[in-house]
Amino acid sequence: MIIPEAKIDLFYIAKQFDIQGNIYEIITFGSGHIHDTYLLKTAGKNGPDYILQKINRQIFPDIDGLMSNVSVVTSHIKDKLLTLKSTESQNRAVDLVKSLSGEPFVEISANWWRVFTFIDNSFTRQKVQNSKQAYEAGKIIGRFQYLLSDIGTNLFVTIPGFHDLDLRLEQFNTVLTTDLTKRAQQVNDEIRFVKDMADQLRPFLDILKSGKVPLRITHNDTKLNNILFDKNDNAICLIDLDTVMPGYVFYDFGDAVRTMANVVDEDEKELLKVDFNTDVYQNFKEGYLETAGLFLTTAEKEWLAFSPLYMTFIIGIRFLTDYLEGDVYYKTEYPEHNLVRAKCQFELIRKMERVLI
Repeated sequence: MIIPEAKIDLFYIAKQFDIQGNIYEIITFGSGHIHDTYLLKTAGKNGPDYILQKINRQIFPDIDGLMSNVSVVTSHIKDKLLTLKSTESQNRAVDLVKSLSGEPFVEISANWWRVFTFIDNSFTRQKVQNSKQAYEAGKIIGRFQYLLSDIGTNLFVTIPGFHDLDLRLEQFNTVLTTDLTKRAQQVNDEIRFVKDMADQLRPFLDILKSGKVPLRITHNDTKLNNILFDKNDNAICLIDLDTVMPGYVFYDFGDAVRTMANVVDEDEKELLKVDFNTDVYQNFKEGYLETAGLFLTTAEKEWLAFSPLYMTFIIGIRFLTDYLEGDVYYKTEYPEHNLVRAKCQFELIRKMERVLI
């Protein structure tokens, strides 16, 4: 739906959607770095509040493919949940609100906008604070995959090659060979680590490419702050569905462990502080297998422990590649920021290896 040029404000945009109640306040919401997000407060006694987002066109240029995915996934999960008799807080999901003409987004002055129903009494966490949060995070990620395990894999690929190790290694080697920034000589130890770890993970990558594990629909960005919790630390659902597309269960499991079980921030300079929290890992794994175990194959279970190494290695390569290229992708606060990030990821891998393999 295309709205012609007009005097546009957020209230005007919100009124293009099928919203119940009267909007009396719109406030900036959340800490995301991709989209502009607002909370729409309504005056209706029983009506919900809403989330309004302006979609980042640079990262997601194919709005039709992106929003088709979001529509299909949210509708499928909603339908599946209606068949469940559970009274748990997880019996809730992100609900996409259509425009007044029945479309999943509107275009206003060359910007794309969408609306979701706000899940009240929900919270995000930046760090795992206790074993229950880790367990609940694993449980809700496994549940998300389970709910989509019968949907097929014909979704649009929103970010091609997002977790493809061969592609990331190719990009790394290209940047390393050209060395336009003359930074390669500063990272000899990291270059050796990349080559050694790539060889070590080759059997895992071969499994992914062999067809011995099924391609599924996965979230692909399972950091902790993409999970909604209630006040009692029960996980409610996953949010930020823009990267939902065909993938392997390892992507979600591995990236969640990478981000939740590291005891420090991903840009910690003092590598001696980097450590792998085995309690978080074990509790997360227990919760994950409780729900994902309903559909996982034997091969998926057997290779699950390699996925945190794989995903941590990919993000480490991406940080190192960006550093060698001159910091063109990730935002940095100082010249060595991406190098510090890469070193932190590689040190985390060393700590993971002692536990996982």
